[in-house]
Amino acid sequence: MLQKQPPVKVDEQDPFKNDVLDRKECAEVLTPLIQSLSQPFVLCVHGTYGSGKTTFVQMWKQLLSNEGHPCMYFNAWENDFVGDPLVALLEELETFVSSESSSDSNNALKAPMETLKRLGIGMLRRSTPLAIRLGTGGLLDFDTLQAVVPKSLSEKIPDLLADTAKGHLDSTAQGKSVAEQFKETLGEFVAQIANDDDSKRKPVICFIDELDRCRPTFAIELLERVKHLFSVPDMVFVLAVDRNQLAQAARSLYGTDLDTPGFLRRLIDLEFQLPDPSIEKYTHFLYERFDLAAHLQDRGNHWDAARSALRLFSDLAEAFHFSLRDVEHCFTRLDVAIRTTPRNSEVCLDELAILVALKHAVPDGYAEYVAGHTDAEPLLDRVREARQGQAFLDSRNGMFFEAIVRSGSKRQDTGQVCQRAQAVVDATEGETREKEVAKFIVHLCQKMYSPDRVMSYCAGRVDFTKHFR
Repeated sequence: MLQKQPPVKVDEQDPFKNDVLDRKECAEVLTPLIQSLSQPFVLCVHGTYGSGKTTFVQMWKQLLSNEGHPCMYFNAWENDFVGDPLVALLEELETFVSSESSSDSNNALKAPMETLKRLGIGMLRRSTPLAIRLGTGGLLDFDTLQAVVPKSLSEKIPDLLADTAKGHLDSTAQGKSVAEQFKETLGEFVAQIANDDDSKRKPVICFIDELDRCRPTFAIELLERVKHLFSVPDMVFVLAVDRNQLAQAARSLYGTDLDTPGFLRRLIDLEFQLPDPSIEKYTHFLYERFDLAAHLQDRGNHWDAARSALRLFSDLAEAFHFSLRDVEHCFTRLDVAIRTTPRNSEVCLDELAILVALKHAVPDGYAEYVAGHTDAEPLLDRVREARQGQAFLDSRNGMFFEAIVRSGSKRQDTGQVCQRAQAVVDATEGETREKEVAKFIVHLCQKMYSPDRVMSYCAGRVDFTKHFR
């Protein structure tokens, strides 16, 4: 995308109001599961890149919040710069408590929150077991420690180091590790939140998003922190992640021979596969996400033209069995092709949509066709060979597609193509597929001065997108 697209708006009163991918049912199935949990739990909501995981978890979070569940949202990628994910998680927890709790409960939570931060500093990844050797001892300088700690905590490092060192020695003498103290304090802390202002217990739910975009070290360490330190009653983590990317991150850290399914099972209790939306729904989702309507209106196009093109593209994508990633890749090309069209020029959206899909599905056949080395027939044969290609061509949309491809061929004189089509219309009694295609060709010839020139111009716009990465 050429610019950061605004996120889908989540309506506070009706969180799934703008749910164009029909994911509300998933939330309705998962919510009772979450509500039934009292033990520590990590749920992975798996979806491929671009499948709408972020939108889903934000809508689901709002739905749970409306039902009184304490919910926090942690964008892992935005915290990827932090040296240790434990620090980022604690800061997010503190922010959540400050913004969500009542003033009375907030005051009651301040002391345990400070304790958690002190204990957390003692377990920083770059610290040594004896709390930076009881004040570094010359082995780790102050600046280095500050570099891995956010500013809000770095100012407290001198006092925290002293307290942590003392706390570590005391806990060792008592037979407790700092980690055990941390979990014990966190358990009491979470219990207070889970029972806040309500006789009915509600687990604290932490949504972790964008984990698959993080550095492998940060992503895996974050999961290990969650499993080993935040595994307390009434604490539920929901990971919105591409599990395959997570497995790849684990292999990059521990080697290609790692049993990744077994490794991830130790960190994740249950996985939910976010159902893929239909290609048609996903196409409309991307149309809104890329804000194509605004750019088309600037160039004289209207919704009817867009609707026709979206139908053509989604049917072609279904015929060629495009993945969601394939569809998004095509929309990126379409976005660039539209934006690079001069504002005083109308966008021929049907032709652009067709060419973008064909270039992705059959790049060699597309190249031969737009160069004028072949007519439409070899390209149509490639469509027929696709899994659902013949079914598409036999549909009304498919006949319109065939008419566009035949009338736009460089290989044949457009005037002759139109004359032959008119002859078929005049000579054929009843309604046949051949006659329907011919009627579309005649319509296109009457609508456009030269369909082949239009197709050639659109192909130039599509081919130009190869310069963008």
